[in-house]
Amino acid sequence: GRNLRMKSNLFQQAIRWGKAEREEIEHREFVEHIIDFLEIQAYRKTPVGRLPYGLQKRVDLGRALAMEPSLLLLDEPMAGMNVEEKQDMCRFILDVNDEFGTTIVLIEHDMGVVMDISDRVVVLDYGKKIGDGEPDEVKNNPEVIKAYLDSDGDPNFSAEMFLVVPGDFKTSMSLLLRAMDNAYDKYTKKVQSMR
Repeated sequence: GRNLRMKSNLFQQAIRWGKAEREEIEHREFVEHIIDFLEIQAYRKTPVGRLPYGLQKRVDLGRALAMEPSLLLLDEPMAGMNVEEKQDMCRFILDVNDEFGTTIVLIEHDMGVVMDISDRVVVLDYGKKIGDGEPDEVKNNPEVIKAYLDSDGDPNFSAEMFLVVPGDFKTSMSLLLRAMDNAYDKYTKKVQSMR
């Protein structure tokens, strides 16, 4: 995942001399930091396909972090996980922001996870924004309750999408709004073509 960040050319990398060697050592140190951070040291020699599903998701997160993104989009990172794996992934997602300063945009259907780890929540209902604010504020929004929660305030698991932005919201707001506008435009065109 660090190849795109290498500045030395292919020949220099092949002979691993001088600047290329120093650069490779720096990149390896950064990757080792990610491996330690995600607690996957014991699995470094195991092919990813042989790892349990929750660990595969951690490796995926590590691959994304290797590119040092300022904004990380995670699409349903907890899908298919058991409760323990979800708890681990939530901890790592929260720690990514603290450790690397990365803003995270998380698309997730698990409302409990959404409300627990978010600094700010944006709610979409079939491409239309129906809620925006802090988790408690959004959870009490009548439109959100109607679309995503049952009458007791518990999650309605048939919900289409929940968008979460933990971390520094200001840095990702314009990108988020653009993505929402694009999603809404695509949805509108799809609905119009079906008529």
